[in-house]
Amino acid sequence: MKPKWLSPWLAMVLALWSYPAISDEIRSSSKIGILVATGSDQDAIDYYKRIGPLLALKNAKTDLPDLTALLRYFGYTTLTGEKLEALPSSDLMKAFPNDQVLSARFFAPKIVDFNFPSSNPKYPYQAGWRKLVRLEALSGSKAAQAGLGAVYVLFNYVQKDPAVDPFPDASFKTESFNTQVIIPRAKFKKGAEDAAFFLDFNPRSKGYTANDFLSAAFDTAPNPGNTHQNYYVPIACAQCHGHDQEAGAPESKSGTFPFITINYLDTDQWYDMAGFGDFPSSPNAKFDVLYDGSSNHASSPYKAAFDVIRKLNKSIQQQNTDSARADGSSLFRIKAVDKWLTIHQSNDNPIAPIDRALDLGNGSAVWKNTKDEVHLLEVLDHYCFRCHSSVLYNVFDKQAVLDERASMIVRVQRPSTNVQHMPQGRVLDSTTITDLVTYLKNLK
Repeated sequence: MKPKWLSPWLAMVLALWSYPAISDEIRSSSKIGILVATGSDQDAIDYYKRIGPLLALKNAKTDLPDLTALLRYFGYTTLTGEKLEALPSSDLMKAFPNDQVLSARFFAPKIVDFNFPSSNPKYPYQAGWRKLVRLEALSGSKAAQAGLGAVYVLFNYVQKDPAVDPFPDASFKTESFNTQVIIPRAKFKKGAEDAAFFLDFNPRSKGYTANDFLSAAFDTAPNPGNTHQNYYVPIACAQCHGHDQEAGAPESKSGTFPFITINYLDTDQWYDMAGFGDFPSSPNAKFDVLYDGSSNHASSPYKAAFDVIRKLNKSIQQQNTDSARADGSSLFRIKAVDKWLTIHQSNDNPIAPIDRALDLGNGSAVWKNTKDEVHLLEVLDHYCFRCHSSVLYNVFDKQAVLDERASMIVRVQRPSTNVQHMPQGRVLDSTTITDLVTYLKNLK
């Protein structure tokens, strides 16, 4: 699964930093820590109380006490949390035809803990995997009556050995460590009312009970052995899903979250990450990046799996458009999913980074197919896309990189302990930092 466009030079650089150690400077810095606003347990308690009546419930958490209750709320009386998690995507979709249910399982580099790589060169990191299920609100359901169109349920898994199935079956030898939910509204007053709602659920072993937070390693750990942080509903969720300008806080005037967006599914970037060197076993992995497909991208299973991603992205495109900011500052999100849908209208194969460059219009700069710009875009794709595809800007927008590069250079170089370093969630060695800074400075 190594991308054909991965240059030998870049591969050499990647080999140099495969097992970076966290420097004493970073470990001791009082400023190295969490950039994603975590929120608090009280924020979650208050939020679940506030959105309850909007969901035609008294309290979102107590009236939807577990994942099965959520499914009942949307009209799925024959589904349980266990079935939703364990059933293969194809079985779920066959049971509910006409795209009432869309299910996709895929490689998920976004949830990988890059903070502390292991000493095993074969498995330096535990790979992340996700299962996303979109369920329409069935006619007559309480959700439909509350003006909700669908619910997106996201299961999360980690697996270090590429020969071991990362997803559970009926025996549940593995389970989602946390299940995230976004519920977009079918209609809402733009700029004033909540565009969507967040929920969170514990793993199966804890009864799929409603929870207040996701424990993950999105940020760089402030000290050894402490890689995970608790990210609470709704603040942490909102910062990565549309309310980045508010650092996850609600819109100041209305006190609501009108700009919530569902992040699109970028298959191309997943294939990039599988080939960038962080997962050296991935070229020989038993499972493809699109788990429900096959390694034969011309096969009917792969085409069917890819078409599900296409359908999901079309629904996400509409949701992103509905929740866009009036000032156009969220245009990069819409352009990104537009670009993916355009280049994959009839093409199921991975596309090279340079061919995914965004053009936001109005004379903004666009990445050029030159040796230096191709290289820089690949490096940004590797290290920065994890956050800067949905938070504040997208690195595939060259104009945004030009506008932000002074800050990027300072944060990457870490000249003092008073600067939050980038990229969050991982630590680069000096060779990689020098390379990235040099190419950023020379970008025109």
